[in-house]
Amino acid sequence: PNSAFYHPDSTPPHTLVRFCFCKEPEVLHEAAKRLEQYFR
Repeated sequence: PNSAFYHPDSTPPHTLVRFCFCKEPEVLHEAAKRLEQYFR
């Protein structure tokens, strides 16, 4: 839901699409490790 990203009193945008790619915790940890190495 967009409501997690916008103030309750505002109108949520109608021109954005939010994608979710569900992954196992191990995959997320590996991705975080690679991002950390990349940005060093």
